Amino acid sequence: MTPYQLFKILGKCLVMDQEEEFQKEITEILPSPDFPWEQFVFMGSNHLVLPALYHKFRICKMLGLFPLELRQHLAGIFEMNDTRNQQIVQEILYLNTLFRNKNIDPVFMKGAASLLSGVYSHSAERMLSDIDCLIPPKSMNDAVHLLVDEGYNHEDYRSEDLPFMHHFPSLSKEEAARIDLHYLPVTPKYIRYMENWEQRVRTIELEDGAIAKVPGSEDMIRINFLHSQLQDHGDYFAAVSMKNLYEFQRLRTGTQNSHVQASDFGRYRGKYKNYVALAASAFPSQQGISNTPGTKRRIFTLRFKLNRTFRLYSMTSRFFRTALLQMGHYAGFLGKAIYSKKHRNYLSARLRDPKWSAGHFRHLSRKF
Repeated sequence: MTPYQLFKILGKCLVMDQEEEFQKEITEILPSPDFPWEQFVFMGSNHLVLPALYHKFRICKMLGLFPLELRQHLAGIFEMNDTRNQQIVQEILYLNTLFRNKNIDPVFMKGAASLLSGVYSHSAERMLSDIDCLIPPKSMNDAVHLLVDEGYNHEDYRSEDLPFMHHFPSLSKEEAARIDLHYLPVTPKYIRYMENWEQRVRTIELEDGAIAKVPGSEDMIRINFLHSQLQDHGDYFAAVSMKNLYEFQRLRTGTQNSHVQASDFGRYRGKYKNYVALAASAFPSQQGISNTPGTKRRIFTLRFKLNRTFRLYSMTSRFFRTALLQMGHYAGFLGKAIYSKKHRNYLSARLRDPKWSAGHFRHLSRKF
């Protein structure tokens, strides 16, 4: 069984609570004596969907398909993630109250917004590494100082770096989730595709009677696509995380009369169609996820399939695409430095710092 076939089985497992025919198919496949359990679990772990996988088998009453030790292992992961997410929700509520008491109006986004707005059938389905929070630019300094006073520490940065960051350096403290305070929901390069997002912000009523704000339902779809496929180069590398794709599916099928269209993304509309096509392949028959025929869609799907099937292709493609991406980044930045003072200041500060050079080369070595 190829990794691509396992990927498609994993996708069906994540939506089998809504598709009885998938339950029957999974019931026939998993008991096979040659089913590659180790690779299947390894893939679920790499894609950060093991808690969601366990939850689906539990609610479908199919846990008996798992070997006993694996069942116990997955139950432990699910319980740990459930406990952690409950702690994260409490931290979100704490941050929300802390900011609002100082007249700072936060908007929680990405995973934090999904937890607050009930995107998943169980909050433990979603794995979170941090809390993403939008802060009005005029309130950013106050928000940072407030968190520092509460015992949070942030990563080192230079003032020259800030114009090129879409969020302030991460803040963290012991036994708490990392906090990313965002200036914008996406990088300035893509903010045009979030036009008027402030007018669509939703208010969520919390258990204690307080309120919290999250992006509009359709804007959560846009943020998912723009982060996963453009900012993180998922489309460029044809390497998409199942965690992001599954959240995309949950958002699309849970948003009534969604008006998010490929045309909303201008020159990137083809990349949005690629994402929808991949979701249609991973979660077939799902309401709200429809495939889009076309040569570019088929080429993207083929590249994704090759990346998942042939290690040599994956390594070679990633090496050359990373090299091209880095060269384009350097060339573009140097070109802008000719006429932009902020680019020159940034470049000068970096080149004069030997620690940055060493760290940058270590970062590049990990990419290659």
